[in-house]
This record gives sequence, structure tokens and C-alpha cells, in this order.
Amino acid sequence: MKKTKCANPACGRLFTPSKFKPDQAYCGKAECARYRDALRQKKHYRKHIPEPDWRTSLMERKKRERARRLSRDAPLDDGQHPPSDDELMLDGVIAFVSGAKSTEELAEIRCKCLASGRALHYGAG
Repeated sequence: MKKTKCANPACGRLFTPSKFKPDQAYCGKAECARYRDALRQKKHYRKHIPEPDWRTSLMERKKRERARRLSRDAPLDDGQHPPSDDELMLDGVIAFVSGAKSTEELAEIRCKCLASGRALHYGAG
């Protein structure tokens, strides 16, 4: 199959387009996908920015997103951040396996698990 030069000026490497999309202009690298998506977004904005309704809805959406992000990232009263999804998953597994019913029980089990894990990896100490 014919090789094509990537349309990203920072890349320019030769690649074989997909047989399902023979007019593919960008290679499969992540930076080229970001470049392609940025160009697509700029084109979309240039097309719609003259429309006052679109511009108003864009500003309202951005304002809502910013407020949601700020409220999500705001620390709790005690200075702690809300638990991550991984921490919640771990707590759920511990509660499921151990039958723990409170956060105090979970904290105690997590401490024991951490001590056991350290002993396994770093030797009994």
C-alpha cells in the first residue's frame, strides 16, 4: 500500500493509511491526533462564532463547567480533598470482603493491610 506523509508539520513521518480510510492525513501518534483535533475545533469555532446564540450558549456552558470544576476541586472543611475513585474502589472491596460497616473499621483494616504489604515488600521489620 502507498505511504503517505503525516499532515502534522511537527511530525511529517511516512505512514500507511488505514484500508478503511484511505484518505487518512495524520499518522496514529497521539500528538498528531491532538493536532488534528485542535484544527477541527478551531474550524468549528470560526464557523459558529458569528452566530450570537451559539456564542451565548458557549459562554454559559463554559461558565457552568468552570463552576463545577471549582466546586469539585474545593477542599473539604477539614482541609482534605474528597477521595479519588481508586480510594473509593479500595474501600468498597475492603468493605465487601471484610464486612466492615463504618469508615473507622475501614481505616483500621487499611492500616493493617498497609503494614502487611510493607512487611511483604520490605521484609518484616
